[in-house]
Amino acid sequence: NELLKELNQNKDWRLLYGKSSQRMRDQELILRFFALHFEWKKYTKPIKAFLNSFMARNKDLKLHQQDELFNLFSTTIDTIHQSIGKKAFRLKAQPTAALIDAVMVGVSKRLQKGLIKKRDSIKKCFSTLLKDNDFVIAITTSTSDEENVRTRIEKAISIFSNAE
Repeated sequence: NELLKELNQNKDWRLLYGKSSQRMRDQELILRFFALHFEWKKYTKPIKAFLNSFMARNKDLKLHQQDELFNLFSTTIDTIHQSIGKKAFRLKAQPTAALIDAVMVGVSKRLQKGLIKKRDSIKKCFSTLLKDNDFVIAITTSTSDEENVRTRIEKAISIFSNAE
């Protein structure tokens, strides 16, 4: 919980997400990122139970260390902010949780292969992703269904893997 609170203050996250949520929705989205980054293939609904299970297994940071999580989040959010910009998490005016999940996981998985030299290639991947009809359906309808979660994460990982 303390790490989520700390990461929620990250300047790039705040610029992309917007003002802090009184209902801690922003912190939940950071937790969703970690859970889906590490365990998206194991996702089952409801999302609340999936997140609670992930939190319980990583209690006291036994599965994933604080430094690992901090660096994973910071590098990913910095890359997204620098390459895609303020529209990275929005289909319209408000941030879209399903889009945040996909972009964050897709970019983080690509970063595991090494640094991205051409930041504009991330932006091109993002545009390609938003033109994919199956992806758009997966982030706009029945967003917690297992099939839609897997579809959007798979597509984001696949498309962002092309970033140079």
